Parts: sequence; C-alpha cells; structure tokens
Amino acid sequence: MSTLLLLLPDGPADASGAWQWLLADADGQLINQGRDPAATLPRAESLVLVPSSRAVSWLRATLPRTAPKRWRAALSGLLEEQLLDDPDNLHLALPAKANAGDEVWVAVTPLTNLQRASTALQAANRFVDRIAPAAWPLQGDGAEGHFIDQDGATFLQWRDAEGVAWLPLNGGFARSRLPSERLVTARWTAEPAAVKAAEAWLGQPVPMRSHTEQQLAALQSPWDLRQFDLAPRLHGVQRVRLLWHRFMQPDWRGLRYALVALAALNLVGLNALAFQQYRAEATRQAANERLFREAFPKNTAVKDAAAQLPRELNRLRASAGQPGPADLDTLLATAARSWPVGVAPLQALDFQGGNLTLNAADWNADQFEPFRQSLASNGLRVTQDDKRLVIQATP
Repeated sequence: MSTLLLLLPDGPADASGAWQWLLADADGQLINQGRDPAATLPRAESLVLVPSSRAVSWLRATLPRTAPKRWRAALSGLLEEQLLDDPDNLHLALPAKANAGDEVWVAVTPLTNLQRASTALQAANRFVDRIAPAAWPLQGDGAEGHFIDQDGATFLQWRDAEGVAWLPLNGGFARSRLPSERLVTARWTAEPAAVKAAEAWLGQPVPMRSHTEQQLAALQSPWDLRQFDLAPRLHGVQRVRLLWHRFMQPDWRGLRYALVALAALNLVGLNALAFQQYRAEATRQAANERLFREAFPKNTAVKDAAAQLPRELNRLRASAGQPGPADLDTLLATAARSWPVGVAPLQALDFQGGNLTLNAADWNADQFEPFRQSLASNGLRVTQDDKRLVIQATP
C-alpha cells in the first residue's frame, strides 16, 4: 500500500500552491519526494496530511458524560483557560475509541491551515484519508528526544507520557525541565545539522535522523485528526468519487476480490446455461428435422422443419380435397352454426387471403358479442369494422 504524505508548514501555505510531499511504500520506506501543485501530485493508495509538529499542542481533559457529537463544544469550555487562541480558531481532536468519562489527550492545532488544505485538495479531487501528527504523546515509561536545527538555533522535541514539548537548547531551560534520570534512558536522535549541538549538550554520540525520516513517523501514528470540523462533508459527484476512493483502499481488497470472483462465477454459469440451452435447441431442431424427413421423404430441402411442416400439411390436405381451417368452406360452416337469431341471411360475401368479410350493417352489440365468442371457441377471430364482419382463422 503506497502512501502520499503532504507536509504542512508551520505558517501559511506556499503562495504558489505547491505541496511538499513524501511517497512511501507499504513498509513505510521512502520511494520519492518533491514539491508539486495539487493537480500534479503523485498517485497513491492513501493520502495523509501531516501538520507541522510545532503546530500541534497536547492537553489533558476528561471527556464529559454526554453525546459524542457534543464533545467539541464541551471541550472548548473545559480547555478555554489553557488555549492560547479563540476556540473557534482551533481544531480539537481526540484519540480513537475515546469514551465518556475517560481522561484523554486532546490534540489542538490551528484550524485555518487544515481547512484550506482540505478544501484545496478536494478541488483537485484528491481526498485526505487521514490527518496524522508526526509526534504524539507516548505511553508507558518510554521517552524520546529529537534535536532540530531551525535558522541556526537548536531545539529539542521531547516526547513521553507527559506529552510533547519543544525546548530551546540555549540556556538551562531544557535541562531544568527534564529529569536527569530520563536523560540517561531516553532514545535520542538529531537532524544532521543539529548533531554537533546535540552531542555537546548531551555529552554523548547522537544518531542522525533526517527530517524526512521524522515525518515518515506519521505513518505509525495512532491518531487521526480528521474529526469534528474536519470530518468529510461531501455531496453529489465528489461524494461518489470519495466512496470509490475508499472502496479502492487496501482495506477493501478482500471484498473487491470477492466481487470479481462472483462476477466471474456468474459469467461462467451464464455461459454454461447458454451452452445447455443451445444444445437443447439443437437437439430439438434435429428431432424435428428427422420427423419431417420421415413424414415427407421426397422433400430433401429441409431448412426449418417447424415452418415447413404446416405448409406440407396444407399441401397434402388440398391435394386430398379436404378444407383447411382458413378455407372458405370451413369459415362459412362455422359462421352458419353460430349465426344469431333475427339476423337476415347473407346477401353477399368476400373471401380473400383467408379472410371472410360479411355485411353486418343491421347487427347490434347483443348479436355481435355472442357470435364473436362462439367463433373464438372454434379457433376463429372476428372483428367488426365499418359495418362489416371479418372472420379469420387464429394463427
């Protein structure tokens, strides 16, 4: 599973609209990196937005015993005295599976940059799967320190169960904040430009860890800041595209394979059924042709036995002098047997192409309907048209 990480700066976004990005493979190893506009960003199975570590603060709070949809408003009141800005200008996020009454960490970060980033990416039909911090409070007794050089000044990013802190190395503030025993057991790293200052401060060698490697740590973050104000709210075509994007994620790979297998199975089944029907139809046609040849051995040209059989029977009947169901004698005899009482005898008739036309100028509905029903029971169809009756054999 490839992942595209978009790194947000501390301040306003790049005026050119370019994004600093890292492309990682399924193991979290860097494939490529660069800076491009949203429209030309590399494609990946997942897109993760990574806010600057210095832009995310961590505060402790006890979740109120109320509905989760009200937690955002409740947290604004609970943390108001600790927040350095108006709560409406800040984004708050909670850990996964947080429950009412739990004491939890609350991630606090400026809202504007994240909103602008999400909006710009949506406009380019790129959907954020997760907003993950590169640094977050640790659990247990572990501690990590990472030295960073910014404009010639060295800072220490410290992480432990008490939160995440940014401490300048100048002066004694950083050393006074950290217990000496933690300095011995902590895991230390430093950016290449900060290694010298870090080793001088610690008095021991410090392994190098590049800025890129530090940002890739967001892939292991258990946090997703895409909550509350930043939860996806898409409509229409964008929502369809987002659903398709979600469906193509690795988590749905099993379902996709199952659907493909089901479609393939149905296709095989339909082909097998069509083949069976084809064989049954071919067998039926062969049987019809065999019967036709047995009945009419002199007729060697057999193309469609079912269509040729009625014609051959009519020919035999005509040669034997027997009237057929659509002949004049048959139609007249059947009409005579069903002739309504009170209707005058025929004065004229017309017979063409198997249709017998009679004069019905003096017929009424009470006479026509019984006549029609009687002939229908004998396989004939009667229609009334402009004071005329047309009788014909039913096909």
